[in-house]
Amino acid sequence: MRNASGQRTNNLAGSGSAVPWRDGRELAASHVIIAIIASVMWVWGVLQLGTRVHFVSRTTVAEYSPPLWGALVATTSSTIAAIIAGGLITYILVRNMQMTAAEDRRLFSAPVRWLLGTTLLIALDIIRDHGVAVPYSFFEPLWFAFITGEACASLQRDAVSFRHLPAASSKIWYGVLASAMGISFLWWYREAHYAYCDYMLGYPDFGQFARRIINTSEGRGLLLEAEHLPMFWDHFNPGLLLLVPLWKIWPSAELFIVLQACCLSGSAGIVFAIARRMGASLRQSAGWSIVYLTLPHVGQLNLSCGYGWHPVTIALPFMFATLYFLLVRSWWLALLACVVACSFKESVVFIFAMSSGVVFLATIWPSRLTLPTQCSEGLKTRGALFTFITLFGVFVLITRFAGFSGFQATRFAHLGASLVEIVTSPVTQPGPFWSQLLRMRCLIFALCLFVPIGLTNLWHGRVFIFMLLPSLAILCQMNELHATSIGFQYTTTLTPLLMLSAIVAGSSDHHQASLRRACAASVTLCVFLGATPFSQLTLDDVYAASYVDDSGNCLTLERIDGSMGNEAIDAAIDMVNKKDSRVLATPRIAAHLLNVQHLESIDQFSKRLPTLDSNEQSKLLEFDWIIADYYERFHQDGETIQNVLEQARANGFETVYSRAGVFVMKRPSFGS
Repeated sequence: MRNASGQRTNNLAGSGSAVPWRDGRELAASHVIIAIIASVMWVWGVLQLGTRVHFVSRTTVAEYSPPLWGALVATTSSTIAAIIAGGLITYILVRNMQMTAAEDRRLFSAPVRWLLGTTLLIALDIIRDHGVAVPYSFFEPLWFAFITGEACASLQRDAVSFRHLPAASSKIWYGVLASAMGISFLWWYREAHYAYCDYMLGYPDFGQFARRIINTSEGRGLLLEAEHLPMFWDHFNPGLLLLVPLWKIWPSAELFIVLQACCLSGSAGIVFAIARRMGASLRQSAGWSIVYLTLPHVGQLNLSCGYGWHPVTIALPFMFATLYFLLVRSWWLALLACVVACSFKESVVFIFAMSSGVVFLATIWPSRLTLPTQCSEGLKTRGALFTFITLFGVFVLITRFAGFSGFQATRFAHLGASLVEIVTSPVTQPGPFWSQLLRMRCLIFALCLFVPIGLTNLWHGRVFIFMLLPSLAILCQMNELHATSIGFQYTTTLTPLLMLSAIVAGSSDHHQASLRRACAASVTLCVFLGATPFSQLTLDDVYAASYVDDSGNCLTLERIDGSMGNEAIDAAIDMVNKKDSRVLATPRIAAHLLNVQHLESIDQFSKRLPTLDSNEQSKLLEFDWIIADYYERFHQDGETIQNVLEQARANGFETVYSRAGVFVMKRPSFGS
């Protein structure tokens, strides 16, 4: 409001009830107060959740502050960041009401109503504060991310506007994309590099797949991990042959750390291209790339619960590239990218087969399954059917004849002993099948994947969700804890279809509400479940369990870089790390002995020969050295290590080094 002389006046300070704005629109003071209350409650919720740690490996929650009032003891940096975010939210809420026509304004606008959903979390804490044992769960951060995303989606189109930027500044968004990719690459490289130096990346999976490349390079067997293991004993990945020349150029474990970071961050560029093809502007395409980079499970893929690099990460950019080439109708390039992606893991073949099957159904049943125009142009029913039959046939052949068929079948033993029994189990074994599928852990797993994309977005892009549901069901049926954890590599193959479903939803509303929903939800959930510089430490339980003494005390800090234990392991490795050495080692140490002639982890050795009778004790004599960290508990317990060490002594092995729980034993009659 202005007075007669043209000066601004503030009715809020006086007896009036209107707040003036520069464009002349007025808001009642009650609107501003409600916006502030909603923002304060959101800040309280984010601080309260921030005092908990959500462990993604086991889907458990640790609370380090009292319920309800824990927000008062949050760290200074967290409090400052939350207050700044709260102030920004208040501004956006008020601006949103300003952009709403006066006759349509409500005291509780849609964004405010969504943010007031934080009261549910506060109510749970009030109940806990009164002594009722309400367990902490992943549902709370999931709900918080959901309501934050929906609040942003319900904003007026111009509540957050970039229209003031000059036209030439559109090129800035290329810089935003490059910066986001560069920062992500540096973070993921740094994270894995330090984990490796701290002996926190185990031989499975990091070292096992690296050994297949190294043995191929050295002529010790085509893609063989060890002499006693067949090719593809756990996964089908002939694509590793493509990495052999890279190893010859750079024979270092750092190669795989860099490759992992490159593939994870580089995929954001292809997401950008896909979004552009789906009609998004430069700004919106950069936004979709940021959504991808902040998806909690994408960040977790880097360390993968301490298993480190996995070949399926190399498949990720090729999967995205396949989708992009299909969108631009470059069929031969799409075929090439698809073949390369499928060569890194059999699950890629399966998910592409299921995608082709859904596309085939969409072409013959368009009233039920509708493909977006950009995705359906040029597709033919016969082509989709042929692709489905070919890929599914290849998958069946792989699972039937590859070396991993027996190993993988044990993960579905509750459903049957053969492939036919497992596939027909929903009908023949409904009890075990549905009880496994409908576990609470499976629901949390699915929500951790779906919420950061935006549940409403997934509904609009549901045809692509149908493509990944079979893969999701298989993961839920596996008798393996990590199969239903966003902290492990199994989620890799689901990521491209998740992103495509959200981007397709965006194309229906000009990438407005859908993009805001996904950005807000993914960034919010990433704080609690992700693996970025601003995320909580979601793998501390894995690290704490990696090194434990016989009394149950955690010794992890005694193995990090610069500690006495770390120096002891370094010295032990220097003794045995020769190209002609044959070494048996605990897994974390084995990951640092990739260049030796023959390498096996104590865990694998003990499973291969669970009991060493008089006829098998000589198997230990296959090794020149045994190097063990007695306190390492990654994939083995102290009893297993002790048994191997005792058998080694019985076979004449001599202890030549012992420090801080690290032992080096030398085969009898072996040179100095």
